[in-house]
Amino acid sequence: MSDGPERFPVSVGHLAEFVHRGGDIGPRGTPSVTALEGLRRQQRAQRSAGATYRSEVRLAGRWNDAGIVLEITGRADGLLEGQERVRIEEMKTHRGDVERLRRQEGRAHEAQLLLYGALWEQGRAEDDRRPLALELVYLDADTDACTRRCVGAERAALLAFLDETCRRYAAWLVVERRRRARRDALLAELPFPAAGFRPGQRVLARRVWRALSEESVLLAQAPTGIGKTLGVLYAALRRLPGQSTERLLYLTPRGSARALALDAVRRMDPEAAALRAVELVARERICPWPGTPCRAVDCERAAGHFDRRRAALTELLDQAACRGAVLTRERIATVSATHRVCPAALQHDAARFADLVVGDYNYAFDPFARQRALLEREDGGAALLVDEAHNLPERARAMHSAELDRGQIDLALREARRLGAVFARALERVSRMTDAAAADHPAPLLEALEALLPMLGHWLSEAPAGPPHARFEALRRALARFLELCRLATGERRRAFLLHYEPDAGGRLRLQCLDAGPFLRDARETLGGLVLFSATLAPPRLRRLELGLDEDAAWLALPDPYPPQRRRLLLLRDIDLRARARSGSLPALVEAVVDVVDARAGHYLLFAPSFAFLDEIAHALAARRPEWVLQRQRPGMDETERQAFLAALRRLDGGGTRVACAVSGGLFAEGVDLPGDALIGVIVAGLPLPPPDVERLALADYHGAAGRDIAFRAPAVTRILQAAGRLVRSEQDAGVVCIADARLREQAFLRLLPSDWRPEVLSAREAGGAAREFWARLNTDAANHAQDQDHLHHRPGDRELPGARGALRSGHERGAPEHVARGSRLGGAHRELGEDAESQGAPSRSGAPRHPGAGDPHRRSPHGAESQQG
Repeated sequence: MSDGPERFPVSVGHLAEFVHRGGDIGPRGTPSVTALEGLRRQQRAQRSAGATYRSEVRLAGRWNDAGIVLEITGRADGLLEGQERVRIEEMKTHRGDVERLRRQEGRAHEAQLLLYGALWEQGRAEDDRRPLALELVYLDADTDACTRRCVGAERAALLAFLDETCRRYAAWLVVERRRRARRDALLAELPFPAAGFRPGQRVLARRVWRALSEESVLLAQAPTGIGKTLGVLYAALRRLPGQSTERLLYLTPRGSARALALDAVRRMDPEAAALRAVELVARERICPWPGTPCRAVDCERAAGHFDRRRAALTELLDQAACRGAVLTRERIATVSATHRVCPAALQHDAARFADLVVGDYNYAFDPFARQRALLEREDGGAALLVDEAHNLPERARAMHSAELDRGQIDLALREARRLGAVFARALERVSRMTDAAAADHPAPLLEALEALLPMLGHWLSEAPAGPPHARFEALRRALARFLELCRLATGERRRAFLLHYEPDAGGRLRLQCLDAGPFLRDARETLGGLVLFSATLAPPRLRRLELGLDEDAAWLALPDPYPPQRRRLLLLRDIDLRARARSGSLPALVEAVVDVVDARAGHYLLFAPSFAFLDEIAHALAARRPEWVLQRQRPGMDETERQAFLAALRRLDGGGTRVACAVSGGLFAEGVDLPGDALIGVIVAGLPLPPPDVERLALADYHGAAGRDIAFRAPAVTRILQAAGRLVRSEQDAGVVCIADARLREQAFLRLLPSDWRPEVLSAREAGGAAREFWARLNTDAANHAQDQDHLHHRPGDRELPGARGALRSGHERGAPEHVARGSRLGGAHRELGEDAESQGAPSRSGAPRHPGAGDPHRRSPHGAESQQG
């Protein structure tokens, strides 16, 4: 263990809540207040407080004892300094009866305010004799009601309270201090947890190291199969000790990618000696009684949760009892059942003390789900690793969008009348005002929502658990989300939103975000570094624009590590698969598919732009080749059906032909690994352009010259590249990619393709011959290679080949991924991870010349610097 003191950043809010809070989760029976709602109400109160009032005032102090240093920081909601006295305010937003809230949570609220007072006393000048007043201010989330409570504020008592609180917290951290010492020792000498670096993996790791060291942004495009997850996590964890932030957040939209990240942690700490990782999952997935209101009157885990949670957390984080570096959902569920605490709340508590937190994008970027406790600097902060980052722009726009379903509102209105609910008339007004908002007059609707929500919240606090409660709680959340985002879409940001009405299916009023860049920029302000990586991020100019990044945000594009002769790219120039021409082109398409697949029996993935067209193709193929095994993606497949679909492809059934039909951009187009003969061909039947609906057209119009690329072309090209990426994922894989759509030949699409994508343009009738020629050449090459290997078998060993061992020891990257001996690593932290030079293919500002093809989107200079360095 380190001889020096261990630093633990902690916010005032967390310190007060962790040490002093007891009782239930939330006020009994009352709907919770979201962070965005609370912030909005608090800002309204602060604006009305007068010119001399200061809001969000940073206070900081330090406590040191027994080798533990607590660096305490926080932002007091209000500070009013006068010549006669000083007043500090702490604001709490609530729903329901304020006295009931004070009985439930008042001890933690008062503790937070007392800690602010103590920090103020620590930092005040010796000759400052002004008395200090402390006030708790309770703000009703739905009305203008404001309740004030004064708290005692003598200097000696405040400093004693700070010391007592810190001692109780530090006693809990003694075990954590020992674990961190073991973690830092492990990471200082951590070997790369594989036989060696794959081509390009070392370059990626070094650039991740540099970005986190500089707390900067890196956009990294790395091809499928180089081991992005392991390379990124290895570098990030090696960099964690000594970093200004306490944890890493690994965010990805796919469960399979989260599983890979957690498995990487297990590989790096197989003895579970020091590392700690937590996967955050949605409440519905971890709750033992999903659908039950999360309130003490209905849930035995919510009742008294905070009285028992420290004991539960102590057991959960106990490394000896844990027997694993990953705190799995099963482990959290077991501990929460033993101590009768809420598992959803327990996982978030554990995440504060984890080195790596794995979860969905919404934990960092959704204004309603953002985990401030993990991201804010006051609680240690985090660096972000964003996997499959090509999905983030679309997801971020969705996170800042909302809708009102008129049909659901009217159904709820009928049920409210049947129940005799007091809010029925207010809900009826919301229904009527939806029509006014559809005519671009949203003010009456927002006023109606502001009147309805307090009444609905009060009814929910009194209503018993059951289906009506669940339905009206879901309605309340949808209405509150719409209202809060409408309030967000004001001022300069109003132009970034589209409000429109869809009359179909009962009518929907949609507030659509057209540009999430400013919101993403706000979310990055406190981060200790941001790495966004994917196999399909190009072109960088569009990604920077969509993600709100500076124009000079670093860009890394790694080349495909596998020999191009292992893949044949075919583009059929004479099949018109625009929506209006698909029926007429179907026979030619089916004939081309049959020719390509007949060239070699095996397993193929066929992608179509829609379920309707997918069914047409599948029926035609079944009639044309009844001996083939055909399987189809169905709408709404659950995880069990998805796994069965993939298992069928991985099951090699005696050399027969299996064609799996799926939708472009769907479940099976990303994050799917089908090595070897599990997949030998990918066919993309039609350019997967998003439909030109009102929102897409508005998105294109909003972004001007880049609009058509952002709204239509780039998503289509990304889906094609992701589909093709399922094919060659190792040096042993080989196959054919056939794209049937003449539009991909247009320059507008070609310039969005990677520079190494040079598809062979031919007619549909030539596709089968090209596929047969590819497989014949591959077989010939394999036979020649086998003869060469047999000849080499009788040659002198490696010790007689000059320089062979030296090249291996030096770590120079070669074609095979096994060229570095086990135990190799990126050397000393600063010597290897921190350097930019690479023995082969290093990204640098004066790198080796690159020869862009006709479709290279990054051609700016003869050297193509943009492709390697931002």
